[in-house]
Amino acid sequence: MTSTVLDACSRALINTTNIKSSYAKPGNKGPGFLFSSIFISENPIPNIYIYIPMTGLDKFKRDMRNTAKINGIKIILSKKNTLIPPGCTLETKGYFDESNKELCVSIAGPEKEWLPTLIHESCHMDQYINDNFLWQKCTPALELFDKWLTNKAIVKREVLEEAVQDIIRLELDCERRVIKKINKYKLNVDITNYQKLSNLNLYSYLYSFEKKKWLPTYDNRKPVYNAVSSRLKKSYLKIPRRLYRVLEKEYKTFFPES
Repeated sequence: MTSTVLDACSRALINTTNIKSSYAKPGNKGPGFLFSSIFISENPIPNIYIYIPMTGLDKFKRDMRNTAKINGIKIILSKKNTLIPPGCTLETKGYFDESNKELCVSIAGPEKEWLPTLIHESCHMDQYINDNFLWQKCTPALELFDKWLTNKAIVKREVLEEAVQDIIRLELDCERRVIKKINKYKLNVDITNYQKLSNLNLYSYLYSFEKKKWLPTYDNRKPVYNAVSSRLKKSYLKIPRRLYRVLEKEYKTFFPES
């Protein structure tokens, strides 16, 4: 490219009215910027495409939206601080609902706070689409567990134990998918931190089963955070002793009457 053209491009960059956003044509690498015809004196220069590669986050969002569109799933990004999934009493930051074919995530806050939830729920969507056996076997367990916790159903202990393990099985598979996506798209998510919070969430099902109560969010409680492992486990049959002691102490802080 000649210095005259480069100079013209520089002036076009300064004058943003000469720039239009454009997607790449088939065969090109990705989206870029289209400079409108630039005039130097009386000689027009043809449109110039400068392609800027998509970021990993852009690719992740594109692939998620394409998957949702192909399978008739609606993505809802809500400004509400918390959401309540259909048929559940637990407030959450996001959920995937197969009945209404909706992937809902709260984006009330900085992207770094809600992006892990969006990735997580996109992986539940992937489970629903690509591993229907696991999804159909395990998802009824969450509704059953919630009904038991809220005294809307009487359930035998052995049935509950199996239900809790089905929930954990589904969530653990989802968390592993999340880690793969973070690495695949090189997303700006701290994997060590994510795995600690995932472990805390998985163990919380066991603790909720013991206390018969949905627990408050402990991920911002430093003693709990420090007591949980930073690597996902193969199974979650029992809460580690150190973590259990810390959870007991925190539980009494939140529920002093217990």
